Amino acid sequence: MLASKNLPDLIFTTVAEAKHNGMEGLFLPLDDLLERHGSNILKAMREEGIEEDMRALDGKIYFFPKISLQQPEPFMVRQDWLEKCNIKTPDTLEDIYQMLKTFKEKDPAGNEKTIPYGSHMFNDPSICYLNAFYRAFTVDQDFMLKDDHMVWGPAQPEMKEAMKYLNRLYTEGLLDNEAPMPRFNTDFCMVISKEGGWNMFVKAAIGGRRIACWPHDDALMQQLKSTLALDALNQTWPYVDPPTPILNFDREELNVIEVKYGDLKDKTSEFLLKFLIRELSVDNSWDDYISELKRTGLDELEEAFNRAYARRYR
Repeated sequence: MLASKNLPDLIFTTVAEAKHNGMEGLFLPLDDLLERHGSNILKAMREEGIEEDMRALDGKIYFFPKISLQQPEPFMVRQDWLEKCNIKTPDTLEDIYQMLKTFKEKDPAGNEKTIPYGSHMFNDPSICYLNAFYRAFTVDQDFMLKDDHMVWGPAQPEMKEAMKYLNRLYTEGLLDNEAPMPRFNTDFCMVISKEGGWNMFVKAAIGGRRIACWPHDDALMQQLKSTLALDALNQTWPYVDPPTPILNFDREELNVIEVKYGDLKDKTSEFLLKFLIRELSVDNSWDDYISELKRTGLDELEEAFNRAYARRYR
């Protein structure tokens, strides 16, 4: 659509695309319009501390921001299952393993239908289904900030440990064996991740109910007043993740990202799935995995992200 230059009046796009295509002349600079008609937007941008991040390398603004929280990846546990199986709220990864193992053995759903940890409409193990476990190992599924450098989360040593743990769950039948395929589970048990926060949602997640997590939404807060859901939000708020750095990429960096980023994600997903289902041994094949990522463009992408990060934050 962008190549045709036959564009609608408004378009939803990413920050990087908005900045790049704005400088290429495809999007209208909004600075003058914001000064004349968007004082409330400028005020919000300044209060949130994102005005500088909004500007492209030419110093202009080409898009309206959507400000949202970088939330933790939460699990929720079936409180009724905990009570039925006489399980205490889990506090550690080993506790989570023992809890899921007990669910499998005692079959609280009945008729051998219990899925100790179930997927929910996600078909890529590197995207959403297992993020909460990754976060428990302090690693992300994308580029992340680590020791003042941007790194590819799935290539970190912590991801290796996370995959060994998840492989253990999968091998023992504690994960949904159809997890790689999208599906709805009516008897799913979702628990919590984020080190030190395994029990944040447990008391509020009665019956496995999912709880919205938008504490900055005044209307929602009023709607949830005096409810268990609001109690869960208040307990979870301290565990909201720090925001991922917003980066301004130059033309050379964008070329690297456009050519190599998709291939890196695909190769990562391919290997993580094989590690999960033990088609490949994590210990024996991890070095091969890293070598494949490097052949796909890992080093060039990390260099591009770090150049942009250094230009903005150092």
